[in-house]
Amino acid sequence: MSQRLAFTLFPDWEPKLPRLARRVNRLLRKMNADLRLERIVNGYFDMTTLEQRLSLIQLLTDVLQGGVAGDVVECGCFEGKTSALLTRVAHDLDHKRVVHVFDSFGSGFFLGSEEDIEARLRANFANVKARLPQIHRGAFDETIPSRLPDRICFAHLDVGTGGDPEAHEAAVLHCLRHLYERLESGGVCVLMDCGDGTFPSEVPGYPAVLRAVSGFLERKPENLIALYGGQGTMAYFRRGHGVNA
Repeated sequence: MSQRLAFTLFPDWEPKLPRLARRVNRLLRKMNADLRLERIVNGYFDMTTLEQRLSLIQLLTDVLQGGVAGDVVECGCFEGKTSALLTRVAHDLDHKRVVHVFDSFGSGFFLGSEEDIEARLRANFANVKARLPQIHRGAFDETIPSRLPDRICFAHLDVGTGGDPEAHEAAVLHCLRHLYERLESGGVCVLMDCGDGTFPSEVPGYPAVLRAVSGFLERKPENLIALYGGQGTMAYFRRGHGVNA
């Protein structure tokens, strides 16, 4: 059931190709060609790819089924679609788990500056029948670490702003330091927009994320592991584990 959520939770997660592209793909199939047209992922509008959502589901499932204690945290939730995905998975497997989301809700991105982003999050949760998370509104340096739970089993860090790279790197480091302190042994931290060119399909993301995480983990036992995200980029580490975790 959880795997189906990656396809069906929100209508825009299954965008249709233009008619011409579909016709070309039908022709390619008839020719038995190992080719197909795909829509280019636009990181400004497309917050996650299907592959990224599947990885989030799998890693959270692994953590919960492994009995790692603690709450689920998302730093940078925007309108709450990945938050709703994580919440549905968490509560399917363990209804007592608490999900916390952190965001300033100050940037509307493609929705426009006048949009009430927190209200959209609440509506999205209601539409997919997900229990509302603990919502922590404000700048990260105002809410983290003061409102972080004491124990964390899973963290999703997605604080891309598209602005100043130095400010972006500082925001990632700020969140990462405090998440790491509370991440339980065996717990997972997933970092969105973190790519090193491992996969040729990657659309370039935010180099500030990789710089921040690589520097942070340099003298720690954990190793950063790249995840296939289709055209998107992501990576993770598991607390207390090295490269073979």
